[in-house]
Amino acid sequence: MSALIGQGEGYARLRVAARLRRMHHGLLVTGPAGSGKSTAIDELAAAVLCADESDRSADAACGECPACRAGAAHPDLFRVEIPEDKDEIPVDSVRELRASLMRLPVFGRARVAVLDPADGLNLQGQNALLKTLEEPGRDTFLLLGTRRPEALLDTVRSRIAVLRMRTLPEEQVLARLAELEPEVEPADRRWAAGLAEGCVGQARAFLGEEIRPLYVALQDFLAGRGGTAIQVARAALLGVSGRIPTLHRARQVLWILRTLLRNALWKVLASADAAPYSAGASAACTLLETLLDAESDLAQRIPPEQVLVHVLLTVDPQDSTAIR
Repeated sequence: MSALIGQGEGYARLRVAARLRRMHHGLLVTGPAGSGKSTAIDELAAAVLCADESDRSADAACGECPACRAGAAHPDLFRVEIPEDKDEIPVDSVRELRASLMRLPVFGRARVAVLDPADGLNLQGQNALLKTLEEPGRDTFLLLGTRRPEALLDTVRSRIAVLRMRTLPEEQVLARLAELEPEVEPADRRWAAGLAEGCVGQARAFLGEEIRPLYVALQDFLAGRGGTAIQVARAALLGVSGRIPTLHRARQVLWILRTLLRNALWKVLASADAAPYSAGASAACTLLETLLDAESDLAQRIPPEQVLVHVLLTVDPQDSTAIR
């Protein structure tokens, strides 16, 4: 049984195919943050490597065989990630992966390679990966995860199948939160579900991090009650506990801004008198476009503060102090 909900029959069939090792040798799992990409990858990898052959209609790993008990330490499971001291996956990691996949499986069933986030591969790394995608070897499966499939080369995407994680209705997210986070106040669960854009994982992250003050600060800024763009950007990146600015924090800011502006735009379009922000529908649309560009800017390693100031200036263009 899958830990994911609302992913449809397509994902269920894919899990059965994984157990039978009839899945496409390359699979790209895409979706927003917190949509279940990593969980899906882990479930599919476990299904491929599971050694229990007793039930050929099973759609999940048995959880009891030696392969399942090995878990993340399985010798035929290879993970390629961005090292903590780097901002991209080194091309040497891809070359080492290719060499590892050329060896026979230790347990004799299959080999699985996980690359997540796949958009952490630079051009050289993606070209190195192409060799493995073109000649993966018998019973070798590559699972790639990314929020930004457009960051991958066309030649990479053309050689793999795609699984797009579904976002869920807000009420379904709320019901799932009640199951997973029963100790949290219902009002807090409702707030997180409304902010998560259909992603249970993101809702849980919002419950576990200091997001509410950031949400209020950005809401005030959009309503014309906050400080300057540069003040808000710096405060957002430092966080309420004075933590070091991070790419993760910047993406949280963009997520919250996108949700606030989307909700505001819906209200503006529904009734000209119901707009809660000083910016009108045109300004809201402009900022939403800017937010999309900002995600790409962060991926291109433009400093987060610079990206956020630019975004906030779209709302507050008179703030000349932000560009000094």
